[in-house]
Formats: sequence, C-alpha cells, structure tokens
Amino acid sequence: MATRVVLLGTGTPNIDPTRHGPAVAVIVEGYPYIIDFGPGVVRREIEAGVLGSAYRY
Repeated sequence: MATRVVLLGTGTPNIDPTRHGPAVAVIVEGYPYIIDFGPGVVRREIEAGVLGSAYRY
C-alpha cells in the first residue's frame, strides 16, 4: 500500500467559526498520522475521507 499525503486545509483563514486552519494527514500502510492540526481537523479529515477510527495511540 502506498504512502499518501492528504492536505486537510491550507493557508490561514480569517477569524470565522465556519473556516478551519491548515492540517496534513500522512497515510502509511492504511494508518493516518495527523500533523500540525488545530480544532477544525476532525471536520476536515471527514471531508477528505480520512477515517479517525483507524487511529492507533
């Protein structure tokens, strides 16, 4: 399985509760690693099809 990099958001949005800041997901062997995220990352990863249920702690 290939490693993928998914941009969950880029740039810096104006202050607005409906906008989200940047985050990156790296998918390695089916496991997502979320890098540099803020409070909107869960909504953005769902939109991108990155399943949080696959997380390992």
